[in-house]
Amino acid sequence: MGGDGGFVAVDPTNTSTLYAEYTGLSLQRSINGGNDFSSATTGITEPSYGFLFITPYVMDPNNSQRLWIGGRYL
Repeated sequence: MGGDGGFVAVDPTNTSTLYAEYTGLSLQRSINGGNDFSSATTGITEPSYGFLFITPYVMDPNNSQRLWIGGRYL
């Protein structure tokens, strides 16, 4: 995603869906194999300053459409 880069994830049920980030709260999603990305932070109400420089996130093993991302709060 540019900059310093960060974590990536691929949906195992649909490998055209990718998640990537760079710094802070910058999580992005592509549904076409990485050709286009858009923000994947809908529903996160915590201010962006509450997230680490490279923010950890993980795909829910029970629902690949759900990601868990850690700021000051999960």
